[in-house]
Amino acid sequence: MNDAREVCGYARLSNIYKRLGLDEETTLPIKCLIIYPDQEQEESFTFTRYKEPIFDKVAGYVRLYKCGIRLPVIR
Repeated sequence: MNDAREVCGYARLSNIYKRLGLDEETTLPIKCLIIYPDQEQEESFTFTRYKEPIFDKVAGYVRLYKCGIRLPVIR
């Protein structure tokens, strides 16, 4: 929960909206994504500029999402 609050807090800074050229009074809250290690996930993870991936929504928060990624293992 502390991580979620921290990420949401940074995304709500006026300076972030200014840097992105957004009007903080009329723009929806910026989407936030928390990425965490999860060894049960697939081996690869990719983003593209053209299609937004679908992430799990964090209950109780507006526009906050989470995504587990598999980390490399040294054997």
